[in-house]
Amino acid sequence: MRMRNHFSRNGRHTTLVVCLLIMCGLNWSCKDEYILDDEKPTWLNSSVYQSLQERGNFNTYLELLSDSVVNSTLSRKLQEVLSRTGSKTVFVANDSAWEAFFRHNATLPASNPWHNATSLKNLSLAQKKLLIHTSMLNNAIVMENLASSDGDGTTPPTRGQYMRRYTDVTLTDSIMYLPASEVPYTTNDEEKNFWRRFREGGTHPGIYLVNDSTLSMMLHFTQEHMSNNSILDSDFKIFMGSDRNSSDVHIYDALLLEKDGVCENGYVNVTEKVIVPLPNMAEMLRINGQTNIFSHMIDRFSFPAYNAAVTRDYKTLHPEFTDSIFTKKYIAKIGAKHQTVLTTPKEGGLGADIALKFDPGWNEYYDEENDPRPDMASMFVPSDEALVNYFTKSGGGWQLIKTYAANPEAELPDDMLETGNFTPLYEKIDAIPLDKMQSLINVIMFRSFTESVPSKMYKLRDDAQEEMFSTTDINMIDTCLLANNGAIYIMNKVYGPADFTSVAAPAFISKTNKVINYAIYNGQIEKTDFMKLNYYAYLKAMKSRFTFFLPSDYAMQYYYDPISMSSQSPTILALAFNDKAETADFPISYRIYRYDKTTGERGAVRPNETTENNDIINRLKDILESHTIVHDGSNPIDSEDEYYLTKNGSGIKVTRDANNNIIGVQGGFQLENERRMNKGLFVPGTTERGASNVEVLATNTHNLDNGRTYVLDEAPIIPATTSVYGILNEDTSATNPFREFCNLTAYNDEVITACGLVDDKLTQTQKNALLKKYHTFVDDGGVDQNVQFFNNYNYTLFAPDNEAVQAAIDEGLPTWDDIIDDYESLKDTDGVAHLTAKDSLRLQTKITYLNNFIRVHFTDNSIFSDKSEMDETDFVTSSYDDSLGVFVKVHCQRVAGGSGTLLKVRDDIDASSTQFTVNNNYKNLMTRDVRCVKDGKAYSPTGRITMNGITIQASSSAVVHLINGTLRHSKNMPDFNNIKDCKRYLKRYPIYKSQRDEQSRMLMKQSMYKRY
Repeated sequence: MRMRNHFSRNGRHTTLVVCLLIMCGLNWSCKDEYILDDEKPTWLNSSVYQSLQERGNFNTYLELLSDSVVNSTLSRKLQEVLSRTGSKTVFVANDSAWEAFFRHNATLPASNPWHNATSLKNLSLAQKKLLIHTSMLNNAIVMENLASSDGDGTTPPTRGQYMRRYTDVTLTDSIMYLPASEVPYTTNDEEKNFWRRFREGGTHPGIYLVNDSTLSMMLHFTQEHMSNNSILDSDFKIFMGSDRNSSDVHIYDALLLEKDGVCENGYVNVTEKVIVPLPNMAEMLRINGQTNIFSHMIDRFSFPAYNAAVTRDYKTLHPEFTDSIFTKKYIAKIGAKHQTVLTTPKEGGLGADIALKFDPGWNEYYDEENDPRPDMASMFVPSDEALVNYFTKSGGGWQLIKTYAANPEAELPDDMLETGNFTPLYEKIDAIPLDKMQSLINVIMFRSFTESVPSKMYKLRDDAQEEMFSTTDINMIDTCLLANNGAIYIMNKVYGPADFTSVAAPAFISKTNKVINYAIYNGQIEKTDFMKLNYYAYLKAMKSRFTFFLPSDYAMQYYYDPISMSSQSPTILALAFNDKAETADFPISYRIYRYDKTTGERGAVRPNETTENNDIINRLKDILESHTIVHDGSNPIDSEDEYYLTKNGSGIKVTRDANNNIIGVQGGFQLENERRMNKGLFVPGTTERGASNVEVLATNTHNLDNGRTYVLDEAPIIPATTSVYGILNEDTSATNPFREFCNLTAYNDEVITACGLVDDKLTQTQKNALLKKYHTFVDDGGVDQNVQFFNNYNYTLFAPDNEAVQAAIDEGLPTWDDIIDDYESLKDTDGVAHLTAKDSLRLQTKITYLNNFIRVHFTDNSIFSDKSEMDETDFVTSSYDDSLGVFVKVHCQRVAGGSGTLLKVRDDIDASSTQFTVNNNYKNLMTRDVRCVKDGKAYSPTGRITMNGITIQASSSAVVHLINGTLRHSKNMPDFNNIKDCKRYLKRYPIYKSQRDEQSRMLMKQSMYKRY
C-alpha cells in the first residue's frame, strides 16, 4: 500500500492572548544559597530572542522576525516581543531545515499557495506572518503538559485531553486574494451561484478572503492524548506517514528534536522542520492536487459572507486598502459557534434541508463539547481518479450522470487527470441536484477524528447506520492530509451512500419517480413529515435483502383505489408530485377518475369528487408496503417460484421469461381481474393499464447492494379487493365449491347466550365482545365480512370442498342448523327454552367444536401452491389446545407431481394423518380483509358514493385453497350427550382465550415465521 502524508502550506485566524508568568519550580542546584533579587540563575537562559541569536543556526527565523513588512508600525516589534518581559512558547527550525523547506515548496502543485515560496524574499506578507505567528503560543507551557486541559482554579487539569491549541495567528495575518479564475463556481445555471459576481462581474473580478472567521488551531500529537483516546502507533503511521516513539511530540508533522529550552521569557522547542500552518479541510481539499473534483463538489455549498470586523481591522493596519474582505462559509448543519448555517445573509439557502453535515472550513470545529481542543473531524474523500471512474459508465455514479446530465454520453478527455482540467466532468456533475449530491458528500464526513482513526474505521456507520468500511478498507487509503480542523483520508474508492446503493436508489436518484421518492424520504425533514413512516430507513438496511417494485410517476396516474371497488364509485387516483409546492405544503396532487370494473378502463374525471391529504398519505403507506418483499433466505427472488409476500402480508405473483427474468407482476386485484377475464366477466378496454397485469421491462431492472428494484411504468401493484368471505361467496351458483364450508360459519347469538357461553348479565358491550369470539365473520369496516380472529397478519385457509364437509357432517360434525334445531326442541309452547345443565353443556360443546373445526383450517402464514418443493413444515392454526398451552398445528408440504408441484396438508393428530391435496382449479386465491375508518370509527366503503375521508386502518391478507378433506383439531369428536366428555373437551379447547394465550400465539408466530 502506498502511504503518504501531505500538509497544507496555508493557514490563518485570530488568537487568544493569555500571558502567564513562568515559574519553573524545579530543584536546580545553585552556586549560592542566597541569590540576589537581580541575579539570574545560571541555569536560566537569556530571552528567547537572545538564546536563538547565541546558538547561531537560527538566522533565517531571526531574519523573518526582523522583516519590516512583518512588523507593523502600529504594533510591537517581534524582536522586542521575544526579547522582553512576557511569556511565550516558540517552535523554531534551524537554518538547514529552512533550506529544505524552500526546496520542497518548489515541488508543490501550482494550485498550492506555497508553490512559489522558494526563498525568504519570495514569501508573501500573509505567508511571513503565518510562519511567525504559527510558531508561537501565547503562554509558557512545557511539552509534558501540552495535552493537558486548562484548570479553572477549582478543577485540576485533565491530562491527555487536548490535541489542538490556539496559536498567535490573527485573522488579518491570513487574508488572501483569489483571482477570478480561482473563485468557486458551478456550471449549473439553474443553481444559486453565490460567487458569480466575483468570478464574472465588474471590471476587476476576484475576492479578498479569510477562509474562516474562527481561531486558528495548532495540531499536536502526544502519547498522553493518543493513549487516552486509544489511538494506536499504527494509526499514527497512516495519518502522519512516519513511525513514532512513545516519548515523541509532534507539532503538526514536525517532530520536536529539543523540548522545553528554558528562557527568561518562555520556552524554546526545536523542530525537525519548519512549522507550517495547516489550512482547514475545505482549503486543504482545494490546494492539495489530488481532490480537485471533490473540492468542486463541496464548494457548491459555499458562499462568501462579508466580514465587517476583519475589513475594519485590516484597513486600520493598511489605510491604503479600499476593498472588502469576505469569509468563505458553507451551508451546513453545524458551523461556527455550533450554529446551523442553512441560509446566507442575502440570497437565502439552497433548499429545504440541503446542507453539509458540518462546515469543513470551520477552524474551531467541535462536535458535542463546547471546546475545539480535544478533537476534530475527519473525512474519507475519494481521489480525483476514483471519482472519474465513479462517474463513468461502469461506475456507481453513472446513474446520476445518466439521469441529470444534459449530454451524459459525451466523451470526456482522456488526459483530465494529467492536465487537471476537469471542466467537462464538472459540467456533468454540476447537473446533479444538491439534495442528491449532499448524500454523496455527507456519508464520508465524520464528526470525530479520535473515533475514526484507521484502527476504528470498521466501526463507522453510513447513512443507513450500517458498517461503512470493512477491516480491509484501510488498504484503500492512499494519502492522509492533516488539516487544522480534521483529517482527510484520500481513498482509492468511492463509498457511496445507501441512498445510491440500496433498493431505494432508483426512487432517490430518478426525476420520474418523485411521488414514491417523497413517500420514502418525507420523514427526513421532521417539521414537514406528513408520512410519519421513515420508510427510507427500512429500505436502506444494507444487511437485509429486498425486492422493491417501484411505481413510476406515470404508473401513479393509474392507482386503482382498492377500497373503492366495493363502493358505488370505483375510482382511479392519478397522483402527481407538485414541484412548486411550498416547503410546508403537502406536495402530492391528485385527480379522481371513474373506473369501469367490467373493462378496466379509466373514465372521465370526477370534477366534484375530493379527497383528504390523509387519504393520500394512507394510500401511499399501503403502496410502499405492498411493493416491498423482504427476503429471509427461504424466498429468493431468483428462484423458480411465482408467489411472494410483501411487507404488509399481501401476496403477489410474478411472471418470468425463459431465462427466469421477471417480466410481469400481479397483485390480488390484478389476479381477480384475470380470473374474471377467464370467466368472460372482464373484457379489457382500450385504455386498460395494469388492471390485470403490470409489465416489467428489462431496462427497468436495477441490481443494488441490498436487493433488486423493478420500476413499474404501467400501474402500481394493487392488493386483493376481495375478502375471505367474498371468495367463499364469489360463486353464487349451486356449484360453488366452498358452499358447505361457508354454511358452517353461520351463527345464532341467542343460542350462544342461552347455553351460557356468554353471561346474559354482562353489559351489552361486554356481551358483544364475547359473542364475537364464536363468530367466524364479523362486520368491522370491511368490504363485507372480516374474519374475526385475524390480527393484521397473513394467513392461509385450507377450505374443505363440499364433499369433504358433507362427509364430516355425516360423521357427526354439528352444523348451525343442527344446533338451532337442538335449541328449539327445548322450548315450550310459549317459545321459552328450558335448558338443563346437561342441555347447556351439550350446546356449548357443539358450538365450540364447530368453531374449532372451522379455525383449524385457518393457519398463520400465507402458504402458496408454488413451483419449488418444500419439506413438510409445521404451521399453527387458530384452534387452541389449552392443555398443552399451544395452538394446534398442521403440516404442509410441496411435492413434485405431474408437470409441477402439489401442495399437501395434514393435521397433527398423528403421524399417519391423511395428506389432502390442494385443488389445482381453486388454489392461491388471494384475499384481503380490511378495516376502514372514517372520523376514527369503523366505516365500510361498500355502497358508499364517495371515498372522501375513508382510510385503511388495518388489514389481514390470506390465501385460500380448496382441499379434498377436512383437518382435525382433536383426535376424537366428543360425545355431545356425555357430560364428562363435554367438560373434558371444553376445558381443553376453549374458544375464549386469556391475554396470556394471545401473547403465546404471537411468540409462536415470531419463532415459526417464514415467508412462503
